[in-house]
Amino acid sequence: MSNPTHELGFWPLVKQLARLLHSWWRRNAIRVSPEEGRLLRLEPSCYLLIRGQAVQVMGRTVRGNRLVTYHCWTGASVGKLTIERGAATAQWQSQEAVDSVMAAEIEVY
Repeated sequence: MSNPTHELGFWPLVKQLARLLHSWWRRNAIRVSPEEGRLLRLEPSCYLLIRGQAVQVMGRTVRGNRLVTYHCWTGASVGKLTIERGAATAQWQSQEAVDSVMAAEIEVY
């Protein structure tokens, strides 16, 4: 009985694995910081605190690979939280105003 791994040899298998890893690494993937990723993958029913204001994510709209808008409920009104990949701040739009918000000012629950 022959061993298929022995017949192929160890180095050809290593080369195939290296090619596979290289092609995976070079694919067109979105790479973001953990802080940015935390805000880009919110799901409906998530709860947030934005500058101390309680907010529930009700819906999510993705535009291309750069922009995510969350449709939110504050308990008294609606608002939108817009996250743009690579931007230093997010945009919180309520019925009262439009504000720039730092990621550190948004807590996710």
